[in-house]
Amino acid sequence: MLKHGLIILALLTLAACNNVGNAYRPTLTAEQMQQRKDLIAFEGEPTIRDGGNPDQELEILLRDGWAMIGESRYADNLTVPQQLAAKAKEVKAELVIKFRIGASSSSGVMPVSSGSGGMLFVPSYSTVEYYSATFWRRRKPLGTGVFLRDLSQEEAIKRGDANGAVVAILVKGFAGERSGLKVGDVVTHIGGMEVINAKDAVRAFQGHTVSTIGYRVLRDGQPSTIIVDIDPMPTE
Repeated sequence: MLKHGLIILALLTLAACNNVGNAYRPTLTAEQMQQRKDLIAFEGEPTIRDGGNPDQELEILLRDGWAMIGESRYADNLTVPQQLAAKAKEVKAELVIKFRIGASSSSGVMPVSSGSGGMLFVPSYSTVEYYSATFWRRRKPLGTGVFLRDLSQEEAIKRGDANGAVVAILVKGFAGERSGLKVGDVVTHIGGMEVINAKDAVRAFQGHTVSTIGYRVLRDGQPSTIIVDIDPMPTE
């Protein structure tokens, strides 16, 4: 499973984050989003839904061609749905996913009139739930749409070699999927450059000026080279 960084903060820190907008942290700044011609700005009513497992949701969304543009953490209250919708419209996000990440309980005493002029003190309890919300835009095809991860320890032992990276996600409709790459392929070279780990995928594209690139992969132990188109940057 591809691991991604939905960072869960301590609940005491979250207690101060009651406002979705104030707690919003951009994954991409406004300037970066303006430069990213592959991101589709959304002007309608955003979709807001509850998420399940954050890692699984992230993998599915990336595979389906979404890009996360920001995240907010907050304590639940009655105005949160309106706050989420307002922030989504502000950043032109089409989709917001909510994740429940914990709860904090407190106890105390509450004064209650005894009915005879006196006061009684009875125990009181309250629980506050904490959430993370991620904000998403759709993407136009760009690059190869291939996401790699490092080999697990088990995979490296099985191969007898820790070098390489595994195809973890192929974005639907993007060049990597169209080329015939498969999730689980072990990538050993990209564009002739040896791949030691997943980070090498970025270096392989630096200075690359042609419209295709070769992925040298191992599939079921058999080597092959798959030529992948590089989808051009959208003009609008």
